[in-house]
Amino acid sequence: MPKQGDPSRPGVHTLDEEIQRYYELGQEQNRLLAQGGDLERVRTQDILSRYLPSPPAVICDVGGAAGIYAFPLSERGFRVHLIDPIALHIMQARTHAAKSEISLESIQSDREYGYIVRPASKSDRQRRLFYDCLFSPSG
Repeated sequence: MPKQGDPSRPGVHTLDEEIQRYYELGQEQNRLLAQGGDLERVRTQDILSRYLPSPPAVICDVGGAAGIYAFPLSERGFRVHLIDPIALHIMQARTHAAKSEISLESIQSDREYGYIVRPASKSDRQRRLFYDCLFSPSG
């Protein structure tokens, strides 16, 4: 569960340390590719294919880990931004992008999650990107 972050930045919550430690173990990508995770992965991809607009729509995969859903969506023609607070996930996503030559619009790390609110300042790049992806007419 997110916890309240800096009180000077309303609507911003930091990632719980226990959750962060779990994801820093690096098991999430393998979990979804292993025999037990294939049902979750395939089912999620099926749901996404039914409810997402047609490509080349812009998608913000917030909390997208190493890109287990972002890369297949990019291959289908979506413009995908991957945002995750775990540095290891970002490293894994960038490595996969380089090896596979599948590009995403952006792969960015942010240790803070901004809920779906207008960013507090224009310099707050992550939340502005998230907000723009969700609410801009072109996104």
